[in-house]
Amino acid sequence: MIRHLLTSLLLALALALASVPAAMAQSEPAAAASTEIDYEAWESAATRAENLIEAGTASTAFLTNLRATLADWRARFLAAQDANAARISTIEAQITALGPPPAEGETEPDAIAERRVSLGEQLAEAQVPRVTATEAFNRADGLISELDAILAERQTRELFERDPAPI
Repeated sequence: MIRHLLTSLLLALALALASVPAAMAQSEPAAAASTEIDYEAWESAATRAENLIEAGTASTAFLTNLRATLADWRARFLAAQDANAARISTIEAQITALGPPPAEGETEPDAIAERRVSLGEQLAEAQVPRVTATEAFNRADGLISELDAILAERQTRELFERDPAPI
């Protein structure tokens, strides 16, 4: 009986692992060589994944493929979090070089105040890709966690349906 259970478990694991390379080959954002991320395509993929998770009707194989697609997206977002890192560092160093902002009620020369404002705007603009990638990464990571929970629950249910507990 235990041997049958172990055989079933190993077979399920082998089937799950066999589907991962195929899923990765079919994923949308597999062209990770491009540094540009199509956030409209990501929004569409994420919304579709959320709807499928909520409905709970997709097959296990489909959810496994969806998980691989989301993992590809997540990897791209992780890489994109370093976007403009050198530029951001440079701007922050420039702001630091200006010294601390004047205390309330104090003033600083107009040229320094204008430069501080300009650098602040540049910094905010340079951080947009990083912040956007971080937000998308967190969404993808959350969706993957939800899929993992569904897949684990299904696998557990299948194991108990095949071989009921001896107790």
